[in-house]
Amino acid sequence: MPALHFEMRETKAQRKARTEQIIKLLKRAHPDAHCALNHSNAFELLVATILSAQCTDERVNIVTADLFRKYRKPEDYLKVPAAELQQDIRTTGFFRNKTKSIQGACKMLAEEFGGRVPQTMEELLKLPGGDRGRHACQPSVSAARSDQAERPRQNRTGVSRVGAANRLDHLFTSADLSRPQGLQSAPAFVRRVRG
Repeated sequence: MPALHFEMRETKAQRKARTEQIIKLLKRAHPDAHCALNHSNAFELLVATILSAQCTDERVNIVTADLFRKYRKPEDYLKVPAAELQQDIRTTGFFRNKTKSIQGACKMLAEEFGGRVPQTMEELLKLPGGDRGRHACQPSVSAARSDQAERPRQNRTGVSRVGAANRLDHLFTSADLSRPQGLQSAPAFVRRVRG
């Protein structure tokens, strides 16, 4: 019968210390880390994250270069016919659903949030077109830390690889990261750790 091996679980204090060390090392290794989605404000990042579903960041950036010149605020997306917006975002794939999501989010922003992107996860989750993983970048933008926006899959892979999160499930990972002992400033760096 093989010998059983038991490891002591690390304490919260040990985990916090290890996480802080990881963050320090990542900041040193990647001082230029930034969000891969081009944007100049929280609203543009919201639209870009909706477009990023099943699409590469590179393709989203190509599309949003023209899109953000054409539409500057939620009201602009609401004025345009759905068929025209669909044509503008066609190359991102799933353009009909993304059009509904963008226009639905813009309608909620205009009616319920005074045209501003909400700053809490609870409010963001009310918006169409995103989930917790995709909206995880928004509070960081509101807090003037837009370098933290990242792709959910890359977040799960990198964060679990460095051992800063308990689970691979993105709902729990974003919860792990939002705790005081979590990897608060690392998501931008974590993108670089993926395999």
